[in-house]
Amino acid sequence: MSCKKHRVALHVSAKQASAVLLRPHTNTYHHNITISSHLNTIQSLIMSSSQQTVVFNYDVSCPFAYIASTRVQSLAARTNTRLIYRPVLLGAIYRATAAPQGAAGSASDVFNPTKKAVGQASMCRTLKRYKIKYNPPSEHPRKSVNALRLLYCVDGDERVKLTEKLFEAYWVTGRDVTNTSVLLEIARECGIDGLSEDSFKDPGARKELESATAEAIERGAFGVPGFWIEGAKWRDASGEDRVGRFFWGQDRMHFVEATLLSLQSSTPWEDVPNLQALMPRCIPLPSYPTPTPKKTKLQFWYDFSSPWAFLGYTQVARLQRQFPGLEIEMKPFLLGILFREIGAPNMPMAAVSPTKAAWSRQDHADWCAWWNAMGGAREIGFQWADQFPIRTPTVLRVAIAEPGTAELLCEFVPVCKRRYGPNDDRLCLLGTQCQRLRRLRAARRSHERRLQWHRFDR
Repeated sequence: MSCKKHRVALHVSAKQASAVLLRPHTNTYHHNITISSHLNTIQSLIMSSSQQTVVFNYDVSCPFAYIASTRVQSLAARTNTRLIYRPVLLGAIYRATAAPQGAAGSASDVFNPTKKAVGQASMCRTLKRYKIKYNPPSEHPRKSVNALRLLYCVDGDERVKLTEKLFEAYWVTGRDVTNTSVLLEIARECGIDGLSEDSFKDPGARKELESATAEAIERGAFGVPGFWIEGAKWRDASGEDRVGRFFWGQDRMHFVEATLLSLQSSTPWEDVPNLQALMPRCIPLPSYPTPTPKKTKLQFWYDFSSPWAFLGYTQVARLQRQFPGLEIEMKPFLLGILFREIGAPNMPMAAVSPTKAAWSRQDHADWCAWWNAMGGAREIGFQWADQFPIRTPTVLRVAIAEPGTAELLCEFVPVCKRRYGPNDDRLCLLGTQCQRLRRLRAARRSHERRLQWHRFDR
């Protein structure tokens, strides 16, 4: 069986619409019905041409792509988006982007034990949240090149159905997707006929897989799942205007949905209705704020040198609003020592591929934009330090000795390091002076309130 071509998006023009309306009618009895049918056809053509398009890149050997595959169709339905399934070869992406990986070809093989354990726990929470069946194979990763080539021998609904069955075979039922006989059997179970052993050698399928993989790499992919929003106009973290938006990861699908909705209404994220409902959560949204029957303590461990700790710190107040009984205990510590003890590089971003490092900066900017769009007490302002990473032992000592300075230092250090330099101890003086100023202002307000009550009593 020769492989079908990749489906091309449909666009309607005035000429096409005229051709539909002016089509000759030989049966006058059905003339009105025919006109109505043509109008419906034109309407469907116009709707299809105005739809946004998302290209879904995946490899059946990736568990996170499997999780995304269980949710991507509902996302497309909610946003009225045209969804294109475009499988890619994950191993080729790793090689092209010089991504660190183990001998078996898995990126997680190079993670230190602590990071691997945290990642697995996070994945278990995700599987539980979405009620996804998961029974990983004893040997992972398994070569998926033949399965991916087979997907390019079908198109449209057949590709979607076969994709779902292949993910199920790999991650649930434990079938051997490296065996071509098993792959053909799975295809027949999907109602797909005409495939044979020759399909795995089809030059068209092989070329299409290579082309899709190269295309994904050019768009910024360094892994899967990937989501490409065609035609999206936006400005990246460096201020450069771009067309077409790439998102990576099943845990960034709320970014994908928010972007699609904002493009449909030509509005920024903050004007998307019910934006907060797009964020995956463990409890229903209407129950916020959640009354806590007893006081609960949450320890927030941080180092001023971490841009992600800073981002987490900006959401501490939001957590306290949502859970009134929540008590936050600020726990400063030296991140460099933690990295050393668990066997992580002192600067993790230097240990990943350049493509992923660039994405990580953009991802941080996206999270800042997301939380700003959600609204809060104040806008998140963030600037990367001129020298990174920054040294923070002295300011961390100040935060331990004077816990009241922690909040101020969390705000000042990421910004002021650009002005004072990474090792300037004047930051500590700045933090303590600001803390004293805050106390003086609080005392002054208290004194003014007492004076007002004194005048009222008189």
